Amino acid sequence: MAYLSPFNKVYRDVELSSWVQILKANNLETSASLGLSNMLSDSTIINGWNRSELPGDEFSLDNAVIMLKSDR
Repeated sequence: MAYLSPFNKVYRDVELSSWVQILKANNLETSASLGLSNMLSDSTIINGWNRSELPGDEFSLDNAVIMLKSDR
């Protein structure tokens, strides 16, 4: 896992796609929903954020997960 937040969404998407291709090339299983918020959070927490008016885009969710995990 890498911290890609300083980079724009286009760059992060390209990198994530590249990582998925590397995993597949090495016969390693991955989910279709590979991403920071999916790995470090769960749907209950994400739904609560969405009800609290946090935008539901991947960038906002990833930043919320980083903030959630950074206090530990």
